[in-house]
Amino acid sequence: MPTLLTSIFDALAAATGWVFHVSCGGPNPSDNGAIYHDRQVLTHATLDANLLIIIPSSYYFGRDSPAGNDFFSAYLGYEEGFQKPFIKHLKNCFRE
Repeated sequence: MPTLLTSIFDALAAATGWVFHVSCGGPNPSDNGAIYHDRQVLTHATLDANLLIIIPSSYYFGRDSPAGNDFFSAYLGYEEGFQKPFIKHLKNCFRE
């Protein structure tokens, strides 16, 4: 999926000049339905997919701020203010 998202959102970012943040998550069929746990910033460094056990995928496309920050580093409350509520939402969506 990262390759598909990269081709779509890199093209959109180039065509519009906009910045895109995409988050997604769900059961991973290759891991007995465990919530997919990959966090990648595709235009920057890719993090080790095994750093955290239940993390949805998050992707950032487009330019950084004048200070050199993408959304993940610019929003200091990202983990608490976005990531954790999204994980809770995923767990509710994919209850057994």
